[in-house]
Amino acid sequence: MSVQWTIPVVCLHALYVATLVGVTAAVHHIEFRFDELRDLWRGILVSSVSVGMLFYTNIRLLLLFK
Repeated sequence: MSVQWTIPVVCLHALYVATLVGVTAAVHHIEFRFDELRDLWRGILVSSVSVGMLFYTNIRLLLLFK
């Protein structure tokens, strides 16, 4: 994957994470019986970390094989 694709793909994943945060914040006032809200936040955290790792690995590979 070249640099011309790296930035759009990372932006798309960042938009996905931002949407998850927005939706989760919008339903924060709803009373849940279980720990769904905490599970949603955990899923957002995992998504953010995986996007960051993907971006970091891709940049390192691009610099390595440049």
